[in-house]
Amino acid sequence: MATDYNMLGDLDLKNLLDRFSNALLRKLNCVKVGKINSFDSTNQTANVEISGYPMLRGVPVSFICGANFSIQVPVEKDDDCIVLFCDTDLDNWVEGNGGKPAFSQDMHGLNGAIAFVGLKNILTKIENYITNGIRIKYKSGEIEITDSGITINGNVTINGTITSSGKITGTDVTTDSVTSLNTHIHSGGTTPSGNTGTPVG
Repeated sequence: MATDYNMLGDLDLKNLLDRFSNALLRKLNCVKVGKINSFDSTNQTANVEISGYPMLRGVPVSFICGANFSIQVPVEKDDDCIVLFCDTDLDNWVEGNGGKPAFSQDMHGLNGAIAFVGLKNILTKIENYITNGIRIKYKSGEIEITDSGITINGNVTINGTITSSGKITGTDVTTDSVTSLNTHIHSGGTTPSGNTGTPVG
């Protein structure tokens, strides 16, 4: 019996292929905007929410880092992120078994997700964005680098030796054994007490 192509109605081959292609694309995960639900700082993975998706769990989070360096930033609940879906399942790679084949043959599946934190929209934009340098800021602490120098806003703790080829200025200097550079005295002076007076300049 001859096939009744009239069942396709007004569909020609091109329209049929277009519909088939669109149906495939609708199922393809490529790039989405997500929101951090929780972050595991030990494994550096996150649970990520995407509208219309189940919760993505154990998603690796990308940072600026290499074998011997890293820039570590706080990842907090409700941070926006870009989620990329890789060509293959990443479960083996996440577990450190990158040389083994993927668990599944899924392409652009949910198990191939990677999160990049730092995306902002107009409502969550960075206030007072610097355009002539680099600013690293966390709450009230801040480091700003411009062509005129480096400014640090906040208390500074240095575990190591400070070497300077220039002058160091400040309102006061204290050490473990000297109370204050401004008010300290020495023994062996000519005053009645046998000590020196405080510094005069």
